[in-house]
Amino acid sequence: MINFANNNLLWKCFENYLTHLASQGKKRASMHNFRNPTRQLIKFLMEKGITEPEVLCVRDIEEFQIFLYTERDFSYRSVVVYIKDIRLFINYLSDECSLNMDLVDGICVLPKFEIGIKQQSRFYTFDEILVRYLAYQKKWVSYGHLNNIQKHLKGFIKYLKVNEVKSVYAISASMLIKYRDYLWEEFVNYSDSSLVVRSQKERLQCVVRLFRYLCREGILKENPAVNLGWEQYYKDIIEKAKQLPEKQKEENDLTEFERFKTEFLDYQRARGKSKSTIAIYRKGIEVFFDFMDKNGIANIAQVDKKHILKYFTNLCNYVGVRGLPASNAYKNHILWAMKIFFRFLVRFDYLAKDPSLDLESIKEERGLPRTCLNKKEVFELLDKPELNNDPLSCRDKAIMELLFSTGMRSNELCSLNIEDIDYHQEMVRINNPKGGKSYQRVVCL
Repeated sequence: MINFANNNLLWKCFENYLTHLASQGKKRASMHNFRNPTRQLIKFLMEKGITEPEVLCVRDIEEFQIFLYTERDFSYRSVVVYIKDIRLFINYLSDECSLNMDLVDGICVLPKFEIGIKQQSRFYTFDEILVRYLAYQKKWVSYGHLNNIQKHLKGFIKYLKVNEVKSVYAISASMLIKYRDYLWEEFVNYSDSSLVVRSQKERLQCVVRLFRYLCREGILKENPAVNLGWEQYYKDIIEKAKQLPEKQKEENDLTEFERFKTEFLDYQRARGKSKSTIAIYRKGIEVFFDFMDKNGIANIAQVDKKHILKYFTNLCNYVGVRGLPASNAYKNHILWAMKIFFRFLVRFDYLAKDPSLDLESIKEERGLPRTCLNKKEVFELLDKPELNNDPLSCRDKAIMELLFSTGMRSNELCSLNIEDIDYHQEMVRINNPKGGKSYQRVVCL
């Protein structure tokens, strides 16, 4: 049974529910599907001041569904999935907390309804709309998903500005159709590396949800994205993508640079390099080829140390595709890709010598870490393991306190032995430090 000594009983029940699911051997992806709807329900209830499972009623679940429809812009299908997972949590509570079974039987899915439009007294720019919408999403979505939303919407706004659409109020349904046609054309022309069907769908969904939000908040009076058959369009582009012929480029049409790049990347794939490493190599080679093209170098054999020096100097002022200066770490990745490329050419006798052999890397300046815990978070972390009869909890508590009080590294703690701890003088001897025996030390508890 659940221990009700904690003030936030509902959250405690949720943690025990996750432990119960883990004990049943649920997979990680399945655990995530069960956890997210229930966690959002508890967060919603806590904002209403409900922290005890006995206080739950059918009306609270109905208000949560209304919240999903109005504030989160959920579809009926998404709400059905949420309520299905929430029912499992309520069933668990009925077994552990002796809840009334009428709560379990009375939960039903509400149909989606029309949302009233608010009235706004001012106009918003693209930047103001983006900041407001991201602040609204930040409360409910993960950091990674929020970054994807921001990236997709920035791409949409960039497309509007290129087409001289200066305000969200001037967007029409025909403009949205042109935008999705533009995404499709980009996929057709660059389907090997640039855009996939799933990315098209994600970008369009972000735009559609944005316009629903703008209409719900009263920023727009009419929704230009409505009645454009989005769900059918998502299905159509999947079928159209399957019917596209594979693009084949004749060997004779390849330039010398393109042929070398293709052979080099194929060689790295054969060596088992990851997709991210291959992408970095491709980017570095393309930047170098672009430099040679601007300087009129048509043959790879013409590249000498003077050209490498000039390329190195130009790379120090490299600006990324977003118009922001690249970091020194990113520049070093591009330089390293070029050096690996020349090693490949020399190894397989395409070149007699490597002109980038003596090239040094750019100095990287490392600042202070940004992901530091504040005082409140530190003590919350230390209090997380509870002292009870569970040996694992006692072990976790000892580990957290030892790391906090001594400042030792985690690998140093893992290599500690019982005889390394002096309980009388409250000292710890670190015999296996990082860096070797010269870093052996004795620290206070």
